[in-house]
Amino acid sequence: MTLARLATSLLVASIPLALAGAAHASPEGGAADAVEKPRSGWHDGVFFLRSADDDHRLYVQGRANVDAYVPFGPGVSDLGPGSGLQTTVFLRRVRPEISGEFHRVWQYKIEGEWGQSASDNANGQSSTLACAVDATSGAQTCTPRSASVEAPTQKPQALDVYVNYAHSPLVNVQAGQFKIPFTLENRSSENFTPFMEASMPVRALGAPTTRDLGVMAWGETAGRHFYYSAGFFNGDGPNRPNPDGRFDAIGRVFAHPLLGRGTPVDELQVGLSARWGTRDAKHVGYDVSTLTTQGGYAFWKPTYSDSLGRLTHVMPSGSQLAVAGELHLPVSIVELTTEFIYVDGGTREAVDGYQLTPFTERVGTLKGFGYYTQVGVWAMGDRSIVGRRGYSTPTHLDLDKPQAPTKSGLELVAKWEQVQLSYASADRKGSPDARSPDGDIKANAFALGANYWASRNVRLSASYTYYFFPGSEPASQQTSDQRALAPAQGLAKGVDDATRASGHSLHEIMFRLGVAL
Repeated sequence: MTLARLATSLLVASIPLALAGAAHASPEGGAADAVEKPRSGWHDGVFFLRSADDDHRLYVQGRANVDAYVPFGPGVSDLGPGSGLQTTVFLRRVRPEISGEFHRVWQYKIEGEWGQSASDNANGQSSTLACAVDATSGAQTCTPRSASVEAPTQKPQALDVYVNYAHSPLVNVQAGQFKIPFTLENRSSENFTPFMEASMPVRALGAPTTRDLGVMAWGETAGRHFYYSAGFFNGDGPNRPNPDGRFDAIGRVFAHPLLGRGTPVDELQVGLSARWGTRDAKHVGYDVSTLTTQGGYAFWKPTYSDSLGRLTHVMPSGSQLAVAGELHLPVSIVELTTEFIYVDGGTREAVDGYQLTPFTERVGTLKGFGYYTQVGVWAMGDRSIVGRRGYSTPTHLDLDKPQAPTKSGLELVAKWEQVQLSYASADRKGSPDARSPDGDIKANAFALGANYWASRNVRLSASYTYYFFPGSEPASQQTSDQRALAPAQGLAKGVDDATRASGHSLHEIMFRLGVAL
């Protein structure tokens, strides 16, 4: 059953409950009617339906992000078709969401992704084989044919799909697919991220898959002084069954040590995250994550052409460890946020087509650190528009509280971020290939952004990011240890060799119109 059909079924099933509740209203209009909560409506930015006894609630939600992307810098305008570095307008997110509560202790959410505009065969180089069998001889003849060029593609997928049991604010158990409890930014809603996407260290190192399948216990003390979340997850990312029967342990804790003391820094938040697991080389054959900018440019890929011209994959193998620290300090109209992440993960390399065979070429490591520091100022309005950072909890409406007034605001943000990794393809076993991408992966970024909130539900955003890849150079040269590539290194040899050698940067301007319920 599709999400659309499921949404329709739940809505139709809930309408009789709302009508029945209306039919039971007291004709005398007594005191009970005066305080009765509405059976349906709009409250604090969410559409809801509920049963007469309030044992069942349905929340109809969703979000849409329409983005514009403008890249520029050395070599960008000279790159060939399919580079992904063209000015464009695209759908970043189209997410219908249904959530609800029943029997006052159970909560659920069903969210799908229908957006992410993309094209198949964007560079026009992909082909397929058209085969025919001779009816007389039985001989098969195959002829390569070009695949459809720039055909629009859409790949709907499940995102947050889970059930939560809320015994109390301190004791919750959540099962399904959802954001892993690692780093403040990964556990913040994309609706309210100060920039349009999570920071580069969080995307590249901390939570490159964002979500996973698993079970998690979580809760917070009554005075909000301490929050915990910990669980076991497949470790292989969303919508992927566990290929090796091994699980990752992931957890995050944070505290508000000064809360309630009446000081300007009452909301100081400090926390730690950790994750650990292993990958079985006999069963795990997917690549490690590609490292990208906020706009999606891939400055390091887990594949390369080896010295024999064979496509070679870099895959996770063995122990996978990551730890992170966070600090969030809101003071009046200013918010300071910083996170530091360290990773140490085992890898292995195999030629394309042999990922799940005994023919591993070499075994190595990918490790290093990343961090970001971000400062935000509310030039208009205040941070109550976006709520508290680092929380990603099931939807719950307190209908006993009056409807919150509609607020607008202007949030200005600046951020510095850095990633420094080291890849050693054979430091655990074997010898590196002459063209192995061994070396450092260094990327720096400085960003400025502005978010105008017409209300909690409507957002207009703009950002500028300057990326710098120190010492980047064409992969064929590799005279330095830098393995992160700027767009200029993707130019064909002879087009502009000076730019290929010295172009180390990329500029990205992005705009967003976002609507979220």
